[in-house]
Amino acid sequence: MPDATPNSKGPAPIQGTPQTTEPAPIPADQVKPEDIGTLSIEYRDGQPVIVVSGGKYIPAGLTVVDAGGHAVGLFSAGPLPSDAQAKLLRPAMVVVSKIPVPVTPSIDEQA
Repeated sequence: MPDATPNSKGPAPIQGTPQTTEPAPIPADQVKPEDIGTLSIEYRDGQPVIVVSGGKYIPAGLTVVDAGGHAVGLFSAGPLPSDAQAKLLRPAMVVVSKIPVPVTPSIDEQA
């Protein structure tokens, strides 16, 4: 699995502008590496939550990869919904892949 360290250009961070109500993406190369938040995933009340620690910026999008490193999905950042809209959101899951991921044999199985 690829290392969790951001690549040399970093993620596409978000910054708010006075003319818009939604954050506007800014080029990742304009963000210092120390200003990029570290992401982790936790489950709270059975639902996945992306947690940011440190930094001032988060990626505008996240690529989801399987155990083999193949892209299988994408998440996009956006504004939080209003309370009324949030109540309409229902937790859901998507199929990662219908193709079985090859499993590398353990050392014991190779011997």
